[in-house]
Amino acid sequence: MAHEEPETRSETDKVLSDRARGPAERAALGKSPTGSMIRVVALVVLFIVAAGTVFYFLNS
Repeated sequence: MAHEEPETRSETDKVLSDRARGPAERAALGKSPTGSMIRVVALVVLFIVAAGTVFYFLNS
């Protein structure tokens, strides 16, 4: 009889990795939950910096 470990991943990690089934999702989110969260955070930061730069130069 195999001993099963309790699930230690957060609900967000489960959802991200369960939804990353197609090739496009895997390319965008990756295969590991930690990598998925890092990519999402990095894309949000990149968007904020890019949009802030555009608005800064448009305002000048």
